[in-house]
Amino acid sequence: MDVKLSSSKIFTSSCIELKRDELDEKYEKCHSILQKMLHGLSEQECNDMLNKTICKDKQHEEIVILGLLTNILVDPSNGAK
Repeated sequence: MDVKLSSSKIFTSSCIELKRDELDEKYEKCHSILQKMLHGLSEQECNDMLNKTICKDKQHEEIVILGLLTNILVDPSNGAK
């Protein structure tokens, strides 16, 4: 019985595959924005900043959600934070 596991683009990359789609760029942008926003803050300050940012509007909410999702997929050890 041969089982194939599909892998996400986020975990696989090659130097040959240079074509990036809109979603990859969006996820990376959101991840970058989130990292800059939370850099150097304590856990409580991060929580306050995330709540404040999400309450602004739908666009900010999407940035936070996609940034957190990307962070969990890229660095699972950070997922608990």
